[in-house]
Amino acid sequence: MRTMTTMAAAIALLAVVGLAQPRHDPALQKLGDDVFAWRLQYQPFTYDDVDRLERPADWVPDWSPAALAKGDEAVKSFEQRLAAIDPKKLSKGDQIDYLLLRSELDKADFDRHVIASPSRDPDFYIAQSVGVVYNQLVRPTPFDAARAAVIIRLLGQVPQVVEAAKSNLTAPIGPMADRALAHLKNVSGKCDRLAETLGRRFPASEREKLRAAAAAAGQALEGYATWLQSRRAGMGPLVPVGKEKYNWLLRRVLMLPFSSDELVTMATQERCRAEVFEAYEQHRRGAGAVLAIVPTIDKELNLAVKADDKVRQFLVSKHILQVPDWTPHFRFLQLPDYLAAFNYGAEIYMFSPSYLREDFVRYVQPPTPNLGFWSRILATDPSPGVVH
Repeated sequence: MRTMTTMAAAIALLAVVGLAQPRHDPALQKLGDDVFAWRLQYQPFTYDDVDRLERPADWVPDWSPAALAKGDEAVKSFEQRLAAIDPKKLSKGDQIDYLLLRSELDKADFDRHVIASPSRDPDFYIAQSVGVVYNQLVRPTPFDAARAAVIIRLLGQVPQVVEAAKSNLTAPIGPMADRALAHLKNVSGKCDRLAETLGRRFPASEREKLRAAAAAAGQALEGYATWLQSRRAGMGPLVPVGKEKYNWLLRRVLMLPFSSDELVTMATQERCRAEVFEAYEQHRRGAGAVLAIVPTIDKELNLAVKADDKVRQFLVSKHILQVPDWTPHFRFLQLPDYLAAFNYGAEIYMFSPSYLREDFVRYVQPPTPNLGFWSRILATDPSPGVVH
């Protein structure tokens, strides 16, 4: 009887605890909403395959001096609102949100005032102009009228972004200009090729608009290249941020408990470990043995399907992860001509909040001995790509 009473009391206690909802600080939650709405509007595009944002439906990149000043004012306002909140009075869950928001704002401040890409990096404006166009091309779905309109609108914004660059670049860095000039090589030809290859997939009513927008973008970018070349000799050198600021980034933004020196030691150990295991494998396979790449693109695409299934089965069978049937798959697709012509980003499509059930896609080129390091690995065994 005592045991049953104790069990009933325990169940009642668990029920009370389970039903109790944590109290959220309304000021913190409102700040979080405002910060992430600001992020969708102002966060820069990068060439990386991670952190692609779903922008507002009518969004266009605006890097004018006025927009930069408005963004700085917003960050300062957010920091003041966060400073007015006492984290000691927050629930555990809100304390975590507080740290995440502080990290987000510290990153924005670091990017704007330490890295300072808008005033120092000429290549920044390549990413903010044609990079955002490229980001609209990677989703492997048809180009209907709505999608075509977005691409045309973003191409139409390229001249404005380029003009903003000329006003904002008050302390440009030479090596960054060299990178921008490399990206701008034959840029008008790339824009024309984009209009040609993409136009075949656009609704007929939108093709002329695409051609005109691409031509204007190419002309503006050619002018930007000329502008950079004329000023290259007077640009400054690349200067590292320094250990103190980097350690601040590790601690405040990435929230790591390690210093830069400790990370170098850890990275060195991992590099040595990788080299040793590679030597073991080469010895096991015999001198001169190499993994052969697949003979055709179709075989590589089929290998990726099998690798995805194999990795899923391994994770489940070894009780590492549960992988529900609805989880998107990892797939290879052959690189389409419009992406090959307009290569201003990672050749990857990652699902986004509105398309959580769509497969993760990596675009690949037909296998040849001249493939780069990572592409060659995937053409021998796609499993590392699936795990990665």
